[in-house]
Amino acid sequence: MGRTGTTRRRALLATGAVAAAGALGACTQDGPGGTGAVPAAERAARAEAALRRRSAATSAALLARYDRVLAAHPSLTARLAPLRAAVAAHVAALGPAGASPPPGTAAPSAAPSAPGTP
Repeated sequence: MGRTGTTRRRALLATGAVAAAGALGACTQDGPGGTGAVPAAERAARAEAALRRRSAATSAALLARYDRVLAAHPSLTARLAPLRAAVAAHVAALGPAGASPPPGTAAPSAAPSAPGTP
C-alpha cells in the first residue's frame, strides 16, 4: 500500500515555495504612494526626454559644423543653406519648450550663385 497524505518532501517543497513567494513579494520598491515600481508612463517620459536631449546635442553639433564649413567655403552657401536651415529647425524643435534657438542658428544670407548653377 502506498502512502496517503502529506510526505516530508511535499511539505518541504510547499514551505520553500511559500518562503520564496514571500521573499519576492517583499522586493518591491514602494514609493510614498505605495505604487511599487516606477510607472511605465514616467519611464517612457524620462526616456523620451533623454532622447530629445541627445538628439538636440547631435543636431547642434551638426549645425556648428555647417557654420564652420560655410565660414571656410563661402562659395558653398547657396548649396548648404537649405540643409543648414533644416538642421536649425531640428535644433529648435528638439529644444525645451519656450527656449530660444542656440546662438548662430540664423540662416546665413545666400550669396549670389554663379551663372548656370541652380
